[in-house]
Amino acid sequence: MQFRGLLGLKGKSTKQLLKKSKKMSEILQANSASNEYDTAIIGAGPAGISAAIWCSELGLNSILIEKNRFVGGMLLNVFNPIANYPGLTLENGEKLARLLENNLKQSNCGLELNCEVTEVDWKNRAIITGSDKSIKCRVLIFAAGTRRKTLNVKGEKELLGKGILMSAKRDGKKASDAVAAVIGGGDAALENALILSEFADKVFLIRRRTDFSARKDFVDKVTQSRKIVILENTQVLEFCGKDRLEYIKLKSDKKGIYDLEVNYAVVRIGFQPNSELLKELVETDSKGYIITNNLWQTSVGEILAIGDVACPVSPTIATAVGAGATAAKYAYSLLKKLS
Repeated sequence: MQFRGLLGLKGKSTKQLLKKSKKMSEILQANSASNEYDTAIIGAGPAGISAAIWCSELGLNSILIEKNRFVGGMLLNVFNPIANYPGLTLENGEKLARLLENNLKQSNCGLELNCEVTEVDWKNRAIITGSDKSIKCRVLIFAAGTRRKTLNVKGEKELLGKGILMSAKRDGKKASDAVAAVIGGGDAALENALILSEFADKVFLIRRRTDFSARKDFVDKVTQSRKIVILENTQVLEFCGKDRLEYIKLKSDKKGIYDLEVNYAVVRIGFQPNSELLKELVETDSKGYIITNNLWQTSVGEILAIGDVACPVSPTIATAVGAGATAAKYAYSLLKKLS
């Protein structure tokens, strides 16, 4: 915790400074005493909510911390039906998020929304938030999830919502009788291309390589579609347009640099883990995913990582929920050993 109140106090006596320091220490100690938990969970997606519910079930004094205004994590960006979570068929991810939220409300786990964690000071078992609030815990369960990768090219941020769509499922009808493009070669990219082809006159599927990492059934449908044109070995250089997307500047092995006129585009090039808070503390792989054992324990014994941030092989809702339960039960056994 930084003593910001002591900075820049010119002309103050040593006695005044010590008095100020003592007062600050008392505030921090009081704050710490009221913010000490058995477990703290960062991230309120399916994994974090599952861990919170199970921590409550096991009688642990826990808190769930979420940087956004709502719980649900990436579920709030899932506009397709939820059809592969055992026992449930739902219209979209938000519907599942609300069910999980209702379960969470019935638990005894504390909840901090709109609370962004800026630092994990594990030497002092403290989680520091953007308001310099210190939350202490004995075991940390990290469920910060992933975020969509961006191309990081000119015009991508500026034209988001102005031709660059968040989701073909949600916004595909906007592309009716228009020309669209999808960038990527995985399941999500091909699925978005197929959805857009239901509305658009033509869909360009832009791929940096020749091979696809998507499922065979998606590849078969895309290659058989008369509306989808595959552009292989092609790289996006820039999204262009004055007030909305007008064309994409491309570079291909065959044609060199050229402009492709499109009205709409969707970028689906994968995900990256939100592991930055722990990158100096725990071991990660070459892509930044946190490495854990089968109990979701990281290289630091009292830090567990669950959900997509630690599971690139199976980033599914079912895996996340199961990991939350496992981590909570392991945290319970770990706390028994520590007490």
